[in-house]
Amino acid sequence: MRLHKYKGSEERMVLAGMITDSNLLSVIAANYDPELFPSKWANIVCRWCVNYWNKYRKPPKKNIRRLYLQWCEKKQDETLKEALGKFLQHVSDEYEKGHENDTQFLIDTATQFFNKTRLRKLSEDLEERIITGDIEEAFSEIAKFNKLDLGTTGSIDPFNDPDVVRIAFESSNETLIEYGGDLGKFFGNVFERDGFVAFTGPEKRGKTFILIEIAWKALLQGRRVLFFEAGDMSQSQFIRRLMVRATRHPIRLIGGFPGEVLYPKSIYYEKGMEIAEVEHELRKFKKPLDWRTAYNKVQKKFEGKDLFRLDCYPNNTLSLEKIKSFLDLCQSKDWIPDVIVIDYADLLVPPKHAARYDKRQQTDEIWKGLRSLSQEYHCLVVTATQSDADSYNSYTITKKNFTESKTKHAHVTAMIGINRTDREKLDGIFRLNYIDRREAEYYEHSCVHVAGCLGVASPFIKSTFPKT
Repeated sequence: MRLHKYKGSEERMVLAGMITDSNLLSVIAANYDPELFPSKWANIVCRWCVNYWNKYRKPPKKNIRRLYLQWCEKKQDETLKEALGKFLQHVSDEYEKGHENDTQFLIDTATQFFNKTRLRKLSEDLEERIITGDIEEAFSEIAKFNKLDLGTTGSIDPFNDPDVVRIAFESSNETLIEYGGDLGKFFGNVFERDGFVAFTGPEKRGKTFILIEIAWKALLQGRRVLFFEAGDMSQSQFIRRLMVRATRHPIRLIGGFPGEVLYPKSIYYEKGMEIAEVEHELRKFKKPLDWRTAYNKVQKKFEGKDLFRLDCYPNNTLSLEKIKSFLDLCQSKDWIPDVIVIDYADLLVPPKHAARYDKRQQTDEIWKGLRSLSQEYHCLVVTATQSDADSYNSYTITKKNFTESKTKHAHVTAMIGINRTDREKLDGIFRLNYIDRREAEYYEHSCVHVAGCLGVASPFIKSTFPKT
């Protein structure tokens, strides 16, 4: 059977998930109905997958071809065989989309899709009952109808449902962005799916540089990234800075002379030292970065992979409603982000329902909404927020340095402080500390020291923990 690529759909996404993902297949098998799908061919493939699971306790994956051939041996109708073969050709495109690692999203998609199918069927049955005058039968069908729950909502008993426990363990700690060195040890699994991470620091502390760095690192590791620029930079400004990070080449040379940057080679910090020691090398650039060089380099790096979306808004115009609307548009085109970066949360417009609230309550609604994004779309959300005026003179930012509402800390899975003195700034040094972190121990005054070079838009190059 030769498989070709076709445009995806919810139906094909769910079927591809059943063929490859044991977690999705297990919950569908537990709620199996012969007419879960609206099409005859999808229900046939669904039955194959469920029977395979019930017998072997694993998804069929490449054995789906063997199941198709076995089915063909029992059928004499060549037209029927050809029709199902073409249907599987349509499903095959979903194998390459990587949804198999995002079980929760697949389960949510399947739940919504199956309920839409069941509602359409109920609507058709009710219309037929009304036409024939069977009103009591219509009410009876309404009374019997229940929303299908594949185990993502409602009451569960984890002590007597092994699939619920297995899914929780197998889907946990999927780290979407990883760093090396001591910075990697500091971050650990903080950039995991369903996480909500915020960086905090005073004005001009490098928050946008860090958010672009996080987005770029995710892209390098094959993650789909959706970046919302909420007004801190224009579209052109953002693209220029992104290209500088992608090429590590400055875009401007002062006075037309060859450009120079101090690029860190190593960093060392011992307890008791006033500042970390950074060894630099002088990097010279004969000419500024031009757009063709930048474009060709990123094209070569990603080779046409569809991994990035940028959506820029003027200041004071981006809202949670607009973010969700754009996400729904992305999903309708089968482009599901792994990471959403928002530069930055303080620039978001409060939700419409919060218009009558005071500033503190509006801030709380925005941060609750951002946390909801990570849960509803099963992605990592990363943003930044400004700390208070006292943080300008604080050596290390702590919980007390919040702005507007302290409940920001209640909604994040991690809040990371961006610390640097004027002297550290001269050497390109940042100190990062955890102000909040769920599911892990942390100490507010414990920092990882990081050396970067903002001349090439790279805040994280070398890192170290204090040596004892």
